[in-house]
Amino acid sequence: MNQETFSTCLNLLFENFWIVKTTQPEEYRLIKRYRKELDIELRKRFGLSLLVRPQFIQLFRRPFHLQGWMGIEDFKDVMDYVLLMHAMAYIEEQETNTYFLLNELIESIERDLPEDYHLEWTNYLHRKSLVRVLKKLIDLAILEVIQGEIELFEQNEDRNILYTITTQSRYLLGKTPDAFVKYEGFDDFWQEIQNNQLEDSNQALFTQLMCEPVLYRNAENEQDFIRLRNYQSVFARFVEEKTDYQFELTKDVAMFTLDKRDSSRDIFPSRKVLDEILVQLQTVLFDQEQQVDTYGVGLFTMSQWQLAVEKLKQDFQSFWSKEYKELKISELANRLLERAQEFQMVKVIDEVIYLQPVLTRMVAKMEDKRDEK
Repeated sequence: MNQETFSTCLNLLFENFWIVKTTQPEEYRLIKRYRKELDIELRKRFGLSLLVRPQFIQLFRRPFHLQGWMGIEDFKDVMDYVLLMHAMAYIEEQETNTYFLLNELIESIERDLPEDYHLEWTNYLHRKSLVRVLKKLIDLAILEVIQGEIELFEQNEDRNILYTITTQSRYLLGKTPDAFVKYEGFDDFWQEIQNNQLEDSNQALFTQLMCEPVLYRNAENEQDFIRLRNYQSVFARFVEEKTDYQFELTKDVAMFTLDKRDSSRDIFPSRKVLDEILVQLQTVLFDQEQQVDTYGVGLFTMSQWQLAVEKLKQDFQSFWSKEYKELKISELANRLLERAQEFQMVKVIDEVIYLQPVLTRMVAKMEDKRDEK
């Protein structure tokens, strides 16, 4: 297996929750063809192993630290996650290939939902929440639609849909050290998950660098950054010889980067216009005097962030589409803040914005070359 093939397989495994044979047949066959070589490398570098089934292939991994960006992109509310877990509880009680009607799922949810969650299916927002959940389960190939259209339920609570349950439903939540009912709360569950994480530090760091946008130095991971510096050549050699990434390491930042955009991966900047504008905002922030702490983190109030966005619009709006030119400053500031949070460029705690080192110490210069022809 050459470098290009390994890199393709690695990206498929890390960028997808799983590879389902019916929806990604070529990708499934490619990974299965090289499964032995991949499994050896994945175990060695990441401490992870492939799960290969006739229906799908998965590289199961759990996060080392919980981050806001790890949520499901299409979900809008806590209720979406509540309904997802109740839907999965119902699905796991059924046999594979079982048929069920949407009404049966709804009855199960209503029966088991905690009293502090009040659902009213005549409420459009409640129906919309369940629709998002069902669409995600279909997207993950947990469910297949046999008859009906979920969009019709979104418009009218009396609509019904017939589903069937796939084999993948048994693998969505993954194995846990113990049954969920034996944990008093999420904190107990998460602590046990942490206790079962990788003990090999290099494997853990390789996995974090592949799964997270960026690693920042802080008081809790000083030893990790010492290790990254000591083994910098090991990390760099692997990504240069086996992948199309580069290993970037500075005093406060570690990450795998690409020298070009790739629409098949969730990267920054993508081809979204908002990402271009966020890069322009980096230019504005870099030109301003920033007071940072020992870890390269700067502080901004919400009003300071909005002022920076005003300067951004003043300097760069000639590059923007009509949609963004016409946005109110407050709306643009919110969109940029949300996007920056998704890629760990900022943290927001109690209305204070913590600018991470990629915004305070990295140059993102954009120059107007339109008049240089």
